[in-house]
Amino acid sequence: MDFELKLDAASVVLRGPFAPEKFHPGWFTANGLINPDAMKDCKVEIISPDISGFLFEWVRFDVQKDRFAFQIKDTAAFSELLQDLVVGTLELAENTQVRTMGINRDMHFLASSLEKYHAIGDALAPKDVWQKLGLDKLGLRSMIMESKREAPPGHIWTKLEASEIFGKEAGIRLDINNHYENQEKNAENIIAIIKDRWKSDIDRSLKIAESLLGLA
Repeated sequence: MDFELKLDAASVVLRGPFAPEKFHPGWFTANGLINPDAMKDCKVEIISPDISGFLFEWVRFDVQKDRFAFQIKDTAAFSELLQDLVVGTLELAENTQVRTMGINRDMHFLASSLEKYHAIGDALAPKDVWQKLGLDKLGLRSMIMESKREAPPGHIWTKLEASEIFGKEAGIRLDINNHYENQEKNAENIIAIIKDRWKSDIDRSLKIAESLLGLA
């Protein structure tokens, strides 16, 4: 295997407005969205009118007045739970408006060799154009490609960059954002998108990553 998936995180990011002080650990357990037994391991960082941040064993919450993020570190294990959690939260949060949503998958791959690592940059960003400008010792650090979507309106961003989590070892990060614009602003529309497109977005993100790494 030329590239080994070492970290596979996922998140959902909603753009509000929201009331951070409303969304605290007790709200999630009282409404049956998180098992009450998980409270003993819950770590609260801050609960305030401006920001709430806390995490349970498998999911992290960051809520600001204009941003609500749900994050997991193991997509394979908790993807379906995250989907249910976001849908349940929006169903219970009455009169919530959501302007945009991102269904994101953040993957870090360890390359089997420096040759394979550099081959990705050579395939996606050929160096001859830059060398003609008199530049040398070239290497791809980061790139973003955007693919627009008409229905539902939005886009897919694919960001490729060097991973920093492996120290001196050669690693590549692929962060893929399935972005949705919510013209109706109502939560019901976002819920429908999540139910309809969740699995395909999560699966396609991995396929995009594997296809790009296959260029090596």
